[in-house]
Amino acid sequence: MDRLQFNREHVAQNRNLAVILRNFCVIVCVAAFTINYHTQKKLFNEEQQVRQWLKQNGLKELTDSFLENDITSLRKVSELSEEMINKLAYGSGAIYEIREAKHQMVESQRYKTWIMNNNLAHFEHEFRQMNIYTLSDVIDNMANLKRIHYMDAYRALFQLEADQNNLGRYEIFYNPYSITLALSWLWSLFKWAALLLLVIVVIFGFISRYFMDVFAQFIIGVFVKVIVAIFTPRNWRRGGGGGVQFAAPTFQLPRPHRPQQPPNPLGNLVRWLFNNSRSAGQRPPNNVQPNTNTSFFDTMLLRGLNASSSTVKWETDSFVAGKEMILNVKFYAQNGTSYLTSKLASLKCEILCNGLMIESAIVHSETNKNEVHVHFTPIVAKETYQISILADGQHVGDSPISKEFSPGPVDPQKSSLVVPSSMLVVEQGKQTKLTFDERDKYGNVVISNDEDLLKYSFVFHEFREGGQQLFPTLTFAPRDNFMMTSTSPNEAWLTLDSSGVYTVDVFYENEALSQGVTLLVLTEQEMNEVNKNITSSLYNLYYEAYTFSSNLTENVSIQDESFPGEYQRFITSIKPEDGTKKKKVYCYISSKFFTVKEFYMKIFEKRKQVVRIKPSVKIVLHCNDPENGVGPGFTVHAPFETPITVYCARRNVLVGTFIKLLLRNVGGSEKFEDKKRHFQSVLESNAPSHSTITLKVKRDQLLKDSMQATKNFNKNDWSKKFLIKFDGEEGLDYGGLSREWFTLVLDQLFNNRGGLFQRFNKENPQALIHPNPQRTENYQKLKLYEFAGQMVGKCLVECACGRSRQQYVKARFTRSFLAQILGLRVSWKHFETDDKPLYIGKIKYILENDPEGLDIFFSEDVYDSEDRLIKTVDLKSNGSQMEVSESNKMEYIQLVAEYRLQESVKQEITGFIKGLHSIIDDGLLSIFDENELELLMCGMDNISVSDMKQHCDAPNNNLMNQFWSILSGFSQEELSRLLQFITGSAQLPPEGFAGLLPKLRITFTYTRDQLPSSHTCSNHLVLSSYNNMDEFRRKLVYAITEGCEGFGMI
Repeated sequence: MDRLQFNREHVAQNRNLAVILRNFCVIVCVAAFTINYHTQKKLFNEEQQVRQWLKQNGLKELTDSFLENDITSLRKVSELSEEMINKLAYGSGAIYEIREAKHQMVESQRYKTWIMNNNLAHFEHEFRQMNIYTLSDVIDNMANLKRIHYMDAYRALFQLEADQNNLGRYEIFYNPYSITLALSWLWSLFKWAALLLLVIVVIFGFISRYFMDVFAQFIIGVFVKVIVAIFTPRNWRRGGGGGVQFAAPTFQLPRPHRPQQPPNPLGNLVRWLFNNSRSAGQRPPNNVQPNTNTSFFDTMLLRGLNASSSTVKWETDSFVAGKEMILNVKFYAQNGTSYLTSKLASLKCEILCNGLMIESAIVHSETNKNEVHVHFTPIVAKETYQISILADGQHVGDSPISKEFSPGPVDPQKSSLVVPSSMLVVEQGKQTKLTFDERDKYGNVVISNDEDLLKYSFVFHEFREGGQQLFPTLTFAPRDNFMMTSTSPNEAWLTLDSSGVYTVDVFYENEALSQGVTLLVLTEQEMNEVNKNITSSLYNLYYEAYTFSSNLTENVSIQDESFPGEYQRFITSIKPEDGTKKKKVYCYISSKFFTVKEFYMKIFEKRKQVVRIKPSVKIVLHCNDPENGVGPGFTVHAPFETPITVYCARRNVLVGTFIKLLLRNVGGSEKFEDKKRHFQSVLESNAPSHSTITLKVKRDQLLKDSMQATKNFNKNDWSKKFLIKFDGEEGLDYGGLSREWFTLVLDQLFNNRGGLFQRFNKENPQALIHPNPQRTENYQKLKLYEFAGQMVGKCLVECACGRSRQQYVKARFTRSFLAQILGLRVSWKHFETDDKPLYIGKIKYILENDPEGLDIFFSEDVYDSEDRLIKTVDLKSNGSQMEVSESNKMEYIQLVAEYRLQESVKQEITGFIKGLHSIIDDGLLSIFDENELELLMCGMDNISVSDMKQHCDAPNNNLMNQFWSILSGFSQEELSRLLQFITGSAQLPPEGFAGLLPKLRITFTYTRDQLPSSHTCSNHLVLSSYNNMDEFRRKLVYAITEGCEGFGMI
């Protein structure tokens, strides 16, 4: 009983002593704050800061001049104009000193504020050891900083590198508060406070032997931890320091400048002691920089956040792309108790994958007040996600976390057969290998196991009237085959015993794959004939056929045209109308051309159709219908050409030869990456290995000397590696001089300073460039266009010779110019991308209205560079007398396009093509369309989804969130095609998306499940509503890859 009474008295004494200690500390702190009040007020005075700055820079004698001109703050110093500097320095000759001191002050404070805004204060000492004092120093040492792998600094360095050419865009906000001055008086205050606490502990140790073993040890422990916590620099430098604050343009909105209020020591003390700046239970907003410190009593009782002891755990053990992931984050205090999330000043989650920011959401737990849940959905599989969770600027638990996610299950709508083209030519009775490109719903590659192969089924439709369905047996390659690995795609072999044409539908779990295929099964004799045609010289090879003099009645079977690979068009039956007549024709085929000829009197030749064998040419097969007297037939569809239908007894051999030649021309596949690989392998094989040639040029006449040095070069010389020697310079070319030469020459050829190329819209620096018929005197020679074509060809050769030599043409060519390089016709639709003002102001109006009565004639006025009328050109015979009406307006706008885009610059384009073809064979370029040609010549920009998101006008809704999530999983090629689809070019301005004019705009229509569309004249993307994100992604990918006509974005 006595022992219990003693314990109660012991606890009461401890409680009384704790109260006395707390009150004593409060009195001492209040007294210290009061004593330092006037000193603090003086140090925070803005005028004093100006005086100190002048003294540090040796300009003390100008103090009176500054104050007399009301330059009483550092803000006003940074805004000094040249006129004011001259006025301030009048009579002293210190103009340069003032200008230099101002520049150094702004650059130094910009660097310090960047450090603080990005919570990098703990790296500042290491930066100083690397002689880094400004943002320019950071950019110069970017490679070293990345190599050291500062995980905390990764995002800040990545954004700074993107903005390195435009650091001036950072706005400056001044705050007279200085963390250095604050630390000076706080250090003085706490030295005395610490001494008093030590005296108290010693006194209590001597007078209380009964609770010495408990209370004194507790006091000493708390005292040591308080001292450590107080003098840890991070506790005082978390909120930023220095006299200047900058708003980072990418990560937070600029905070408005507010007048500095006089310091209030008593108010500051109360807030520090009790930390009552937020209401109890109020949850902190995300992505807000901390603005309060842990209270004094929380520090004493170890109730501050212990980020390293907090936990981050996955809610699931199944890490699959496309599945929502949840991270459970629990916060704990330094004493081991729960730390309420309402006390956090800032809480944010940053998820990066391939340099792109992944959207995430932080949800506060309703049951556990110290727990939050981080929700995000990974899209890309087999890539490392870097997940950083920061509370009050500190990494929580094991953050940053690196994680990879496996692909999801096979999605039939994203999977397909890997076939070189939509029509395969195979031999009867022989095995044909089919390879499966298995993908999940987000396009990640999936490798099925042997059990999943049993889920595939095939249905073959015989292509003829009354054709039957066939179910041939497939043989799959076993996964345990020594040739098969865990990353090898699945393969199957099939055998067809009957010749003919078959359509193949592939099903996975009874759902059709996105791409079917047509099989042209030839007999052994037919296959031998096709192979002989391919291997022979193909000189004068032709097949007899016939056409009809009038239309036929056709029954057309069209499958779903919504997605790539699903479009299979067949004419199932044909019936000649009364009065139709057969005309005998001859189908000639060579390695490059398919020609249909007609002979009169067996002597006079007439070409009915000439088509280059390339991927854009499509063949539509016809069913054989003997009852109607119509044999096997097919129709040839070529861009901007009238389709022609022919009927030939040897159709299968003729079409088989066409398909084989097409695949040989494009390297065995119609995919862009495969065609590019084939193109570059051909160029590389023709380039002499380790052969060099030296060019000596003068910088002041670079273009002239370069043309003179290469005027006698043949194709072999252009394929050699160039070594550049600048006249009068000692530098040796180890790659740097040649890269500089390429940059300078290409800039002079393709810039918009009155040279070879012009923009139709001269007021828009982002407009596409086109050959210029009204060149300045220095650019009159047509040989310059030939040299420009040779330089583009040289760049293509360099790109084929490896990354160390690759050179891209940094120019934004018009679609019509690219089309003419490939031998395609121009169209009025090119105006939407090439000459947007003309399209909006004239072409579109004529299309939507009746032009009769507007006094528009079949003629075109030609103006010079100063908008003075030079001449009027008739677009057709007596065109100036022929008025445009509703019936002939389509002919008119097509003739306008042909004149403005083609005929007016015919000589210039001919010269360019001549130079290009002197290095690159025209047949080799023809395997690409104009969009692919731009990617090949100009390369792909490193497109940032976050930059696109920041600089576009778009609604803030769930559909847009899905859109950004889809884009975060896009490859750079897909992003380039999307940019091409929206703006008409795969190239961004130097400023990125911020430089687009008009500004990028995204809107939604009230329709559902429609393909996305674009208005390239206004950089406008129009999206529909979709049932789910999978459907959204499929429609978007189809629109940017297959959903454009001939030349592009129409």
